[in-house]
Amino acid sequence: MNDIMKSGAVLLTVTVIAGLCLGFVHELTREPIERQLQQALNESMGAILPQADSYHEVEGFEPVDTLFNLTRGEAGGVVVGYIIGVSRSGYSGMIDVLVGINTDGVIQGINILRHTETPGLGANAALPAFTDQFIGGSGAISSTRTAPPGVNEVVVITASTITVDAIVRAVNDALDFFDTHLREVQ
Repeated sequence: MNDIMKSGAVLLTVTVIAGLCLGFVHELTREPIERQLQQALNESMGAILPQADSYHEVEGFEPVDTLFNLTRGEAGGVVVGYIIGVSRSGYSGMIDVLVGINTDGVIQGINILRHTETPGLGANAALPAFTDQFIGGSGAISSTRTAPPGVNEVVVITASTITVDAIVRAVNDALDFFDTHLREVQ
């Protein structure tokens, strides 16, 4: 009985010390991780709405349906476009897409912010070879298996149809939101 109590006390002590160490490391790294994530987000916004020199979250925006973020891009204090964040379910989980749209409703760029798609297949959708196909699109975007694509079409990645469809739906959600809520705000 004494051995069980000693073993239990040792196990409890090790667990408490490990928990305190994990908590300390979490607090120590939390702020640098948040800064790094914000820096990555700012770089992403600069890449998908390059004509803007500052970005501001739209006050009063509440996440709705698949949309999780709305940021206004400005150049010299004038609105030049919006960055709309959309989440859609892909093959392996949620895909978070940022879509940069200028004030004319034309896509300036997209960035896959987060995904858990299969490496070498669906994960390739985050590469510029795929995402750059959206640049210049407006109106409904669709996917095609033939190259070269037509207007407002993107060529699917072989064996990644579910991922591509999720991204196309996300981009279309952003375009629909822009047309419904932002086009007339200009």
